[in-house]
Amino acid sequence: YEGALGRARRAAESGRLKGIIWQQGESNQSNTAGYLAALNAMVWDFRSDLGLPQLLFVAGEIGTWRDSSQEINRLIGRIPEQITNSSVVSADGLAPLNGDVTDPHFDAASQLTLGTRYAEEVLRILYD
Repeated sequence: YEGALGRARRAAESGRLKGIIWQQGESNQSNTAGYLAALNAMVWDFRSDLGLPQLLFVAGEIGTWRDSSQEINRLIGRIPEQITNSSVVSADGLAPLNGDVTDPHFDAASQLTLGTRYAEEVLRILYD
């Protein structure tokens, strides 16, 4: 948390901080109890510590090619219901690293696509 907060503060030195982009890792997929409550508390803490109570929060799903990802992605999809001024980008259609469906990581092309999805979502929310 402190490392991410420090990076956000450094980014804010270059101008107005517009949002937080959060790519969920796979470590939470087997322990989903309390996930949304903990994430909500973290976002609230970030917003509070940065003095930006309405700072945009955009989360991304983890790879959809593994059955074990379905529950955490279902919860990620509910983030806008639980956290104000938030949104979610989908991992649908993205591919695993080296075609290995046991690997939760995205391949290079999928990382670029995911980055585009984040950019489009942030722009849509901030400037529509």
